[in-house]
Amino acid sequence: MAGLALNNSGSVEVEIGTLQVVGGNSSGAFFVDGGATLDFAPNFGPLQTISGSLTVPADGTLQFSLGTTNLNGQTNVTGTKI
Repeated sequence: MAGLALNNSGSVEVEIGTLQVVGGNSSGAFFVDGGATLDFAPNFGPLQTISGSLTVPADGTLQFSLGTTNLNGQTNVTGTKI
């Protein structure tokens, strides 16, 4: 799925492919499964803020392709960071 503005207060799991988040502020958790990609690309404002937890295992990918994303919550990223 691409180009999703997301205000997450629950839990988001990226199981396969790429989820591109283009805006919103989230207090919920993000988890990226192996082989999947989470791409933060805020284009609906100057920045987006993620205050929930973010987990990317060794075979997952975290990407920042546009704008500014503030990661204020607990992060555990052992996978690829782009």
